[in-house]
Amino acid sequence: MGLGLAGCLSQTHWASEQSLVGASEAPATTRSELERRRSEGLAATSPDSEALGDYLVYLWQFDWEHRAYLDRVDAGESPKLPESLSGYDRATYTREALDAWASVRPASLPSSGDRLTLARMDFRATLLERGCLDSKPAFGPLLVLRAELLEPPSVVLELAMLATECAEAPEDVLEDACVTAAGLIQGMPEPEYDDLDGDMWPDPSLRVRFAESCGPQMAEEDKAIVASFWSGAEPWFAEHHPEEHRAWREEQARLAELARQREEARRQAQAEADAAAAAAAAAAPSSSGGSASAGSSRVTVNLYNNCPNTVKLFFGDNPGFSSGTSTSLSSNTSTNYYMDAGDLMWITEGGKGVSSYSASSNVSLQITSSCTGFAPR
Repeated sequence: MGLGLAGCLSQTHWASEQSLVGASEAPATTRSELERRRSEGLAATSPDSEALGDYLVYLWQFDWEHRAYLDRVDAGESPKLPESLSGYDRATYTREALDAWASVRPASLPSSGDRLTLARMDFRATLLERGCLDSKPAFGPLLVLRAELLEPPSVVLELAMLATECAEAPEDVLEDACVTAAGLIQGMPEPEYDDLDGDMWPDPSLRVRFAESCGPQMAEEDKAIVASFWSGAEPWFAEHHPEEHRAWREEQARLAELARQREEARRQAQAEADAAAAAAAAAAPSSSGGSASAGSSRVTVNLYNNCPNTVKLFFGDNPGFSSGTSTSLSSNTSTNYYMDAGDLMWITEGGKGVSSYSASSNVSLQITSSCTGFAPR
């Protein structure tokens, strides 16, 4: 899923790394904790106040977990309320939280990094006040600003909140948000080739990075722009840095040969395993209780990100120059990837491979703290 949300979509993260709870489950929020965060949040004096941001999230979660009661109260009914709602007035708590944000929200557009904080807070306030439909457009600017930054921060929390509010799958919510965000950058010039970070490769433009962040959800026009950029990246590299390009091509050829050898070894090992399983099945006495089955080449790789930053991953033979799947893994999180033996998983940076791992068996790995390699876990 491109820049980075795709690998996260199957996971629901909370600010506290807890999962969202269903309406039939015990609430994860408590009134006492709500009041503590309320006191700290409403005392905020700056737009980047973590206390106010955390309070907006916690108040939304508290409201959502008690929504069955609160909606009935708003409808004029008098249900028997749990103790946690004693003295709680939804309109009052919501309004004072929104007023607190309005009082510290900057009137002029801040710098790039602060704009992300502003968009994040605007989204949380919109979700709290207006619900699903108005919050989808408010999520779009987060995607654009995330693509602006070379070290993009996570917006998984906001995605989980929006998916929960809308009662939709995260990938469906992301698709709507990508359409909104694409409208914000429509008309931007197509990328020009330039090397800003000194690695001798041209850097993707904002439009390319944004399109990659939407992954399968990107529009056909953006897919063409991304494909065009990467198809011209290597010729640009070769023209501007011929010696380094020649060395890079030799390294790519070496890696391709290693991949070929690994695939040949995998197929040979699979053939031997299948033959051994077949021989064992033939030698074993028949039984009504079942029969032996051949082994499978499908493996599970559990990957933990020990890097302090979100790391981009690519599944395929050659990042940037072959078909495959791009995703990312947030810092201090883990997930399972299901691969065929011999498949390659890459750590990438700027669309280029940094380090690769060839799947061979079920294994637990970690991305090293240097963010440049894989290691056993």
